Amino acid sequence: GGAAPGLAAGVGDGVDMRAAWDSVRKPLLSVGAKGARPSHGNALREALSAHALVKVKLASTRVDVGAAAAALAEGSGGAFVTAKGQTLLFARDEASLRAAAEAGAAEAQAKQAGKGHRKAKLFIGGVPHGMTAAELEHKIRPAAGGPDAPLVLELPLDGEGRNRGHALLTVASQAAAEAVIFALDGVDAGAGRSFTVRPDGARKRGKR
Repeated sequence: GGAAPGLAAGVGDGVDMRAAWDSVRKPLLSVGAKGARPSHGNALREALSAHALVKVKLASTRVDVGAAAAALAEGSGGAFVTAKGQTLLFARDEASLRAAAEAGAAEAQAKQAGKGHRKAKLFIGGVPHGMTAAELEHKIRPAAGGPDAPLVLELPLDGEGRNRGHALLTVASQAAAEAVIFALDGVDAGAGRSFTVRPDGARKRGKR
């Protein structure tokens, strides 16, 4: 079919269309094989009075997307935004589209930020052999979130009770891990050594 008409020129500029699309879970309306009818336009108008954005599913590939989009927009007074396959997205108006897109983008960012709360493990090299776990922890804690920050420090010892020159550190979040890397990596550790701090496992791959 023909290209589906979108919003009027300039409308929707700068809007995160993916965020807008993803903010609507599923279609509220379905249009059958005979195409969009006045009743569909009325139903869409009602749906748009309750929701800023509404998806409409075309039940048959025989229905022309462009024609259905135009008929539904005219019948509902809403604005056709975009289409993916046989699913159309309509907005109550441009302000509603922008608000829904911004809210969807914020929700996606929050989900992404939530991933940062997973624990992160770091490899710390360049530890002076005479340094104790308590001394190393004292250097780490300010960057890892302070005296009460949850962390687990493993400092392997050799048969003589000296550390093996490296440690494994588990911190509460990716943000804490990045702060420790920033604060300690390349810093003088004493005894002629410098700390090297990186995500555990990075050394095995040799490259990111």
